[in-house]
Amino acid sequence: MAWNEPGGNSNNQDPWGGRKGGGRQGPPDLDEAFRKLQESLGGIFGGGKRGASDSSGGGLGMLGIGLLLLLALWLWNAVYIVDEQEQAVVLRFGKYYETVARA
Repeated sequence: MAWNEPGGNSNNQDPWGGRKGGGRQGPPDLDEAFRKLQESLGGIFGGGKRGASDSSGGGLGMLGIGLLLLLALWLWNAVYIVDEQEQAVVLRFGKYYETVARA
């Protein structure tokens, strides 16, 4: 039975689960959604709300994660695989060091 069929919608609901007439109107509140997201991420990374007496370094966890991501990015760019038909020129501080070929 269709949701908009006359007389067939005895529970007076629309297809998205809301009640007609007295339910929540309008789009969701984005500020509230961002606030909830910040609170949940703050608990994960140690940046939650603190009192004036608490002086622990809550941002240290976030800094550690940032440094770890930078290290992973550096390692990703530092490794290069040379195919069999290619040769690679190795530079150290911008100067020629050696030429390598895959054997």
